[in-house]
Amino acid sequence: MNSEIFLTLLGGFGIGTIVTTIIQHILKRKSEKEDQHFQERKEVFVGILQSIENLQNEYSKENSSKLGYWIARANLVAGNELNDEFINRPIIILTFI
Repeated sequence: MNSEIFLTLLGGFGIGTIVTTIIQHILKRKSEKEDQHFQERKEVFVGILQSIENLQNEYSKENSSKLGYWIARANLVAGNELNDEFINRPIIILTFI
């Protein structure tokens, strides 16, 4: 009887360790995905702001295309959040001569 209790406890600890390891792995992957998503969004926001600054300094087809690229990429990365707050509002670009 003592050996049955010992084997039951031993098996319980083994299964608990496996379940804990699986849960830790899932949480780690989720955290890595969130970090990657944050870095992508950060890169897009910086790219948009730099493109707007470049357009203000020198209006050219190339700078305009770069802004279009970053806005298109922002639609993929940030989705509705960015569209509602930033892109759907008119952007006024002042060119100083």
